[in-house]
Amino acid sequence: MQQILLEKLNKVNDLAKASKIGRFHSRPLRYSFAILYKTVVYPLWRKGYRTKTPVFWGASMQVVLPAATDIYLIGGKSHDSEIRLARFLIRHLQPGDTFLDVGAHFGYFSLLASAIVGPAGQVFAFEAASSTFAILQQNTHNINNINILNRAVAAEPGRVSFYEFPVLYSEYNAMNARQYARQSWYARFQPVRREVQAQPLDDFIKEVNISPSMIKIDVEGAENQVIEGSEQLLKNTAPIIIMEYTHPDRHNTAHREALAALQTAGYQAHLIDANGDLQPCNDVEAHLVRSELESDNAVFVKQAQ
Repeated sequence: MQQILLEKLNKVNDLAKASKIGRFHSRPLRYSFAILYKTVVYPLWRKGYRTKTPVFWGASMQVVLPAATDIYLIGGKSHDSEIRLARFLIRHLQPGDTFLDVGAHFGYFSLLASAIVGPAGQVFAFEAASSTFAILQQNTHNINNINILNRAVAAEPGRVSFYEFPVLYSEYNAMNARQYARQSWYARFQPVRREVQAQPLDDFIKEVNISPSMIKIDVEGAENQVIEGSEQLLKNTAPIIIMEYTHPDRHNTAHREALAALQTAGYQAHLIDANGDLQPCNDVEAHLVRSELESDNAVFVKQAQ
């Protein structure tokens, strides 16, 4: 199964690197519709278009255009960091494992992890945004090994403010919306403030009595809170932590604090190479600056005592 998934992911990678003409020839009707909707219809109506699309591992999932246009067109996320992350999961997540997806969005990585861990494994997907959670529900309602939670993950339990952007920028939904105030689109796409329930991972792990193998964290500036609320988990067990890390120009204080806490807990940072394997990295920020990347997925592995 692993080799089959890797071969299918390679096709996604090929399409991700293809020219616009190449993508058009691959799926002309889909390409024409997606680009027309993103460039003409959405700017006029500001409404998302919900549709179901196949993904590279053989399942299908609902997305809302123009968000997730890449999944709609090529069957997977197209950014190089996301392709490398998918390859890492395929190569290193095992049947029977427990996977936590903190900031699941529409459920792309939750669904991929579900296919990998199989019926003996478990996936727990956290998504705080109510509009996005509705899509996650549709994508997971008939999958027995996925458990979804409409809540934020934070340092302390309680109610927190959470900001939801229109669908085009829904991947930026966050507890702190002002971090995007300098972005050119922010003034035109104001978020809606909602109150959501928050829970530390330590409390959740104790509540459901699980021992996760991997935890993916993509929470747009609340990474430090997630790690702070996982102190006992990181102390007592050794889950692999996958965390999106952003360029210092993007006000990445939360990522720096999360990195420092992980290092204190005995974790070493790694980057995912093109084969889906890990390479130690002593300075994630220097890697981003040197590579001129806005973000990349860093993987933290606990070192042997």
